[in-house]
Amino acid sequence: MDTIVSINSFVPESRADVELMFHESMRVLRRGGRLVALLPSFEMSLIARDKWKMQVRLDLEDHREWETSGWQCFYTETDIHELMRKNRLPGYRLGRVNTIARPRRLG
Repeated sequence: MDTIVSINSFVPESRADVELMFHESMRVLRRGGRLVALLPSFEMSLIARDKWKMQVRLDLEDHREWETSGWQCFYTETDIHELMRKNRLPGYRLGRVNTIARPRRLG
């Protein structure tokens, strides 16, 4: 494959499964291919709990959040850096996506 685009797809129940999913993605990418992944932020789970006082069930050790279907792995920047290091991928870019909609004037 030339490119893999993943939007909130690397959210298995266990960190070991994250490793397997990532490894398989790297296996099917051609040399020079790209993986573009949007990953759910564990930091947003903490903000939801602490700032917005939402009732959120969290696993602080493994950075997981309980959803209606069970536990799902979320990510901190450190989690991502460690995943890249383990897979010997130093040439990656990490950035944040702002998903807060801002009103725009039309016309």
